[in-house]
Order: sequence, then C-alpha cells, then structure tokens
Amino acid sequence: GIIWTTTAIICGGLLGWMTFNSRKTRRAHHLFISGVRLVRQQCYDEALSAFEQAISLMPMYADAWWNKGSCLNRLGRIEEALVANERALEIRPQFAIAWFSKGVYLSKLRYHQAAFVANDRALSINPEYASAWVNKGVAHARFKQFDEALDAFDHALRLDRKHDLAWNNKASVLSDDLKRYAEALQVCDDALAQGVSSPGIWSIKGDSLSALGRTDEARLAYQQVLNFPREDYLSWASSGSALAGLGRFEEALDAYEHAFTLKQDSPWLQRKKAVVLRALGRDDEARAAELHAEELEK
Repeated sequence: GIIWTTTAIICGGLLGWMTFNSRKTRRAHHLFISGVRLVRQQCYDEALSAFEQAISLMPMYADAWWNKGSCLNRLGRIEEALVANERALEIRPQFAIAWFSKGVYLSKLRYHQAAFVANDRALSINPEYASAWVNKGVAHARFKQFDEALDAFDHALRLDRKHDLAWNNKASVLSDDLKRYAEALQVCDDALAQGVSSPGIWSIKGDSLSALGRTDEARLAYQQVLNFPREDYLSWASSGSALAGLGRFEEALDAYEHAFTLKQDSPWLQRKKAVVLRALGRDDEARAAELHAEELEK
C-alpha cells in the first residue's frame, strides 16, 4: 500500500542568526548536538530531554523545537509533536521541513485536508523537496486522484531516482488501485534497475506477476520479500502479502497483525487482512476488517 514518508534529516547545523558568545547559548547548542546524536542512536526519550533543556536555555531555538516534535512523534505522542512543531513554525515561518512534518502529524491525526495544505506549503518554500512530493502523491491517492498522485511520484523521482517510497507508492497505485499490472511490474523492474530493492517493491512485483498469470515468477518475487529483515511497517506488511501469495495464510495474518501494531490507520492493510481471513474461512472477521477499512477511508 501507499505510505507517507516521514524521513527527515535532523537539523544539526548552526543557525545563521545565532551567536555563540554567551555561556547559555553555547550550552544550549551542546545540548542540541547531544540530542541529535541520541536520535541517531534511537534513544528518543533521552534526546527529547536534551532538546527540552536546550529550549529552556534558548526559547527561540527553532531547530530544537522541531527536533523535540520529531522525538515526540517517534514516541507516539503525535498531538504533542504537533504543538512543538507549531512553535518551530512560529519562530521560523519559512521552515520547510517543519511544514513537511506538520503534514505528517496532521495525516496521522486524520486531518487529511489540513495535511495536504501543510505539505504544499513545504513545497512552496522548497520545490525540490522530494519527500514532500511523495506525500503530495499519497494525499492525492487518498482522495482517489490517481493521475495527480502518479504525477507527484514522478516529480519526486525526477528529483531523487533512489527514493524508495516514490517507487513503492507509484507501483502500489498502479497495481492496487488502478489494476494496471503490466505498468506496475515495469515500475518495479525500473526501481530494481536503479538499485532500489525493498520488501515493498518485491511484494508489488509478486502481486503484479500473479495477476498477470505468471505464477512461478510471482513465487520467486515473494521469496525475495522474505529474505529481508522485518523491521518496520512496510517490511511486515510486505511479508504478509508475500506469505499470502505463497498460500501461507496463517503466517500472513500474523505478519499483518504485527504491521497493524506499527501503523493503525491503513485501510489497505485492513483489506489485505480481510482477503487472508476469507481464505481461512473466517468470513465474519473478514467483513469486520473490510468495515474497518471503510471507516479509515472516511
């Protein structure tokens, strides 16, 4: 399924307007750098504390506010992340990455139209922001504007040929939404030719091959998915699709359930789960998953 990209480089540079001629300012910056290092080590609670201490010393430190929001997001505290991000934007209105993050947080909170507007603001500031183009495509796809979604993914790929989610989401729209399986297969092959090999790409390739009746090739693609470690939502969801394609429905259901713990707002995942439940003869549960998907799409 299509997914938002939440990837953003931690703001670690010195602010051009900031002078480091006071002990308090230098201390704030050292705390900030410590927070950045802790984020890279995935120590989000400790990083959050460092950014908050930096802010207590320098309340107008926009990068620290943005990074505080990023840590809160990583910890699942989305409403608080949005508040911190808003403070960063109050301090620096032309902060493109903060507008991008605002779109991500609003989408997680299911304010999809507001997320679309925030993401477009990021692009108005930085038109070459590939990840924002990806999220623009995701938003268009959510609104069933598939041609516009494909255009946005293509724009992202013109900016960054290695952007795995641009490739993944383009292939997903073509396969899952438009049923244009030959084109989806070509996108997957183009991604692989660019060196972009991910569970999502191989899973969509398997689904497309299966839909085209190329069963043996599909099985080989699904096996490729299972060679990847299961570390995040996309790898777990892709493993579920691959296992389902291989007829291993109980294992597929387990993989989908794990993916759901990582991303609870995916209608695509609920529909995939429903297909597996029907294959297992659990029709009532399948219908419940379909109704859940319909609710998530509202």
